[in-house]
Amino acid sequence: VADAGHDSSRNITSGSPTRTGSVTSPRASHVSHHHASHSHPQPGSASKSIAPNAPLKRLDPTRRCALPTTLPSSGNATSPRGRTHVTPLSNPNDTTWTRSRLAKERKDWWDTRVTGQREIWGAVQLCVEYLQADNVAEAQAILDASGCTCPHGEIWRGVFGETGEWYKVPEWLVIEPAGLVEDPPPDPEEDDAGKTDDEDSVEEGLSREK
Repeated sequence: VADAGHDSSRNITSGSPTRTGSVTSPRASHVSHHHASHSHPQPGSASKSIAPNAPLKRLDPTRRCALPTTLPSSGNATSPRGRTHVTPLSNPNDTTWTRSRLAKERKDWWDTRVTGQREIWGAVQLCVEYLQADNVAEAQAILDASGCTCPHGEIWRGVFGETGEWYKVPEWLVIEPAGLVEDPPPDPEEDDAGKTDDEDSVEEGLSREK
């Protein structure tokens, strides 16, 4: 969440990549009307034609990223102030990461997006879920339908919204982190402690009938 692949909370910043694929022409140049129309899109027109774009790539099932808590809170300057912005996790001091905790942290991250357009965040989330299910074609279709473009083909490196906003997700939201541990098996005593008196009575009655 802290390096160039993890500055997720600062989704729309002045330090976001510029649209290097845009085409501009001098006023004095004698270009055709066709080229001029693409160089100066009118308000409301699709910006995908001038945004850098690459097809989404299939996730490498063997790839692993770093756990969020192992990432430094500051590093290479990615924001105008020279510091990366880190989203607080539920318990950043807990170094134990189970699969259930990862699922919860991911859900909390998506639920706390406050910048940009909610519809675009929803589309990006669906793209991530389809990529994780190894359905690249469906992820690409959703990205295209939302008017977004992905400059690198790797969605965690960021996408452009149709109106030019920059949407960034941390790598651990997409790629499985290294160092995950399996969830401990349920404790039978805790399950018994959670039962009500009525449940115990029903079980005793069934035992007697048997």
